[in-house]
Amino acid sequence: MNSKRLIFLIMSTFLLSLPLAAQQIREIAMPGLPDVAMATYDQFGPVIYYNPQIMRQVPPALARFFRLHEHGHHALNHIRREYFDANPYNRAWVRQQYEKEADCFAARRLTPLERRQVIAFFVNMQGPNRPDWYHPTGYERAMVIENCR
Repeated sequence: MNSKRLIFLIMSTFLLSLPLAAQQIREIAMPGLPDVAMATYDQFGPVIYYNPQIMRQVPPALARFFRLHEHGHHALNHIRREYFDANPYNRAWVRQQYEKEADCFAARRLTPLERRQVIAFFVNMQGPNRPDWYHPTGYERAMVIENCR
């Protein structure tokens, strides 16, 4: 193992052991990111990478929702649990549950108008479909957002 990788692993382990409240969550634009946003850790701590082109293409309420959703993954310790506790045999089911929890976290921070706009997006744009195995269907996400007031 090279020394840079070892230092990264040591720093990551240290940062993951700190309470999230003691860490600043940075938001970094990453053009070309194949998703709207993602929550993770890097050598400096918790970070949210987002695709600025996609963020500009969605309505402001949806951009705010996606941002809050990623903050929810950090606040709910999904990333830490994913790194250390996830069972590879039930990863898709666990991730779908994490997505619903992060949706609920975000929904509770939206205005009623923003919530309606986000629900409309998931119903009209995704409906019975899911973007991948880790995310619930659009209908499921809309139901979670509706019920998390």
